[in-house]
Amino acid sequence: MGYAYPHIVGSLPSQSGEGSQNLLHLLSYSHFEEFVAIEDPLKRSFYKEECTRGTWSVRELQRQIGSLYYERTAMSKDKNASQGPLREKQNS
Repeated sequence: MGYAYPHIVGSLPSQSGEGSQNLLHLLSYSHFEEFVAIEDPLKRSFYKEECTRGTWSVRELQRQIGSLYYERTAMSKDKNASQGPLREKQNS
């Protein structure tokens, strides 16, 4: 993609101070490349939070984006039910 690392970190406007340092330790450069490709800031923030909470690999992040996890969660009336299978996978 040709992005410089500071450019990618700076493109996540909700991240500043200690929070951004934690992200740098938890996520790889490839994670940030995936986040930058997401144009909607709310959607990007959702995937960032889910990725860090679920300790997703880059491949898992790509799979979740491809399966429209954000859209499915937003459409779900019962948020806990939609995340049930994902949480079960994380606990095993």
